[in-house]
Amino acid sequence: MASVSDAARFSLETSAPELNELLNKKIFNREQINKIARARSDFEHHINAPGTGLDKWNRYIKYETTFLKLRRERARKMGVKGLNHAGAGRVFRVFDGAVRKFPGNVDLWLDYVKFAEHEKAFSRVAEILTRALRLLAGESKLWIYAGRYAYGTHRDINQARQFLQRGLRFNSKDLDLWLTYLELEMKYLDSIWARQELLSGGIGGAPEPSSRDGPELDKIQLPVGPMATSNVLTKALDATKVGPYDTNSVTLDPSTAPPIVNGAIPEAVFRGIMTAF
Repeated sequence: MASVSDAARFSLETSAPELNELLNKKIFNREQINKIARARSDFEHHINAPGTGLDKWNRYIKYETTFLKLRRERARKMGVKGLNHAGAGRVFRVFDGAVRKFPGNVDLWLDYVKFAEHEKAFSRVAEILTRALRLLAGESKLWIYAGRYAYGTHRDINQARQFLQRGLRFNSKDLDLWLTYLELEMKYLDSIWARQELLSGGIGGAPEPSSRDGPELDKIQLPVGPMATSNVLTKALDATKVGPYDTNSVTLDPSTAPPIVNGAIPEAVFRGIMTAF
């Protein structure tokens, strides 16, 4: 087994090319580079020591994210482009080490996946969500984040429904999860009617209410969960004859519009809430 010093030394050696590039391109001077190297050395020795708490990892993550922001700002002001070492990779490495050390900490997983989303590293978002949901399927905050991410970032209501319906199998009595599902369905319904009003007014180019801008969502593998806990929602959806993955209509006439356009899914979710609580 590698010693603390060996693990820290290896990590610091991997950061040497990045620091040399920042020095050569005059983004930081020699004194600043040495200070960064010393700070990283201290952090690496702390996190590799036995019994290190999460607070040390969080401080390291904060240091690296702050440093990443600073180096990007300096490079932008100096007009330096095409850095070979992007910098975010080191933040990902520290995050990954932290979740391996503390796999049961849901807030740490959320910080990790939010950073990946901020970096538009969508493949990594999919990987993180897969790992987190498998480990912590009973944590509704993860399912809520996944649903909001699918619809808010990628406008994919079908995938958002999959997340939230699967989450309700594990957390059928979580009101925040139910309300998030209702909120997203209402937003989706609003987008359908707004789009159809634009189309009926002869305005072209209206965006689809649901699209597949994020193909990486397909890579997220969800835990199955107990079927019994989703019976409330399933029965409510069946009562309206609306399936979980119906597509939208193009008609604005309430008398001829299919149930999905007239709000059948939000109504079903609301009935599910009333039954569950």
